Amino acid sequence: MNKMASVFREKNFTKLFLAAFTSQMGGTIGLLRLCFICLTATQISRYMRR
Repeated sequence: MNKMASVFREKNFTKLFLAAFTSQMGGTIGLLRLCFICLTATQISRYMRR
C-alpha cells in the first residue's frame, strides 16, 4: 500500500491516472447513452406502428 501511495505523490503519475480514468469513464458513459437512445428509438417506433 505504501508503494501505491508513493506513486500518487508524483504529479505526473497522478495526472496520467486521472486522464486515463476520465477517458475510460467518458467512453463508458457515451456508449451507455447511445444504447439508451437506440432502445428508446426502437420502443417509440414499435408503438407508432400500431
